[in-house]
Amino acid sequence: MTVTVQRFNEIGLSISPEKIYSPIDSINQYIIKNNISNVMVVGSDDEICQIQANHTLVNPELIILLDFEKNNFGYNDLQVIINNLNNENRIISASGSPYYLKNGRKIIDTGAFVSLLESITDQKIEILGKPSSQYFQNAQRIFNENLKSITVIGDDWKTDIMGAKNVGYNSILMRSGKYKLGDEKLCNPDSVIDNFLTLIP
Repeated sequence: MTVTVQRFNEIGLSISPEKIYSPIDSINQYIIKNNISNVMVVGSDDEICQIQANHTLVNPELIILLDFEKNNFGYNDLQVIINNLNNENRIISASGSPYYLKNGRKIIDTGAFVSLLESITDQKIEILGKPSSQYFQNAQRIFNENLKSITVIGDDWKTDIMGAKNVGYNSILMRSGKYKLGDEKLCNPDSVIDNFLTLIP
């Protein structure tokens, strides 16, 4: 059972793994589409093992940024990424979000390192998770859902709500987690709720 499935089960929603489309799914599709064999992955062990390619720390065709916190990412790791960059390889990321909340504290997320690496390398890093339009559209295609039947629910007005609106989905902003007073004025969601549980019958 994945962590995501477990979290849904804990709040009373029975969701099978086949109904979940994650940034790692999007990354694996990218690897197949671009015929990539050798990759360098930054992330936790349970995430790294899900990437379907040969893993290497030397001359990778692609550098993949996943979850930095669980990997105890540090200065030396950042330097290894920079050392491995050249004109023939690329960097992609599972997230564009600069932080998330944990026990009420801001925790640096992968998106913060994306901005840092872009400023150092002059390379535009492609985001394959939220708020990427490609990410949302891939999920829609895989689940064969009609545009109007999709609603994105989230507490981050930039990655969740604007990501949804950019591809024409319905959106619901939650007043919890990363939400700050007035966020709804910045993104104009279709509706606003206090928490996810209000949607469960």
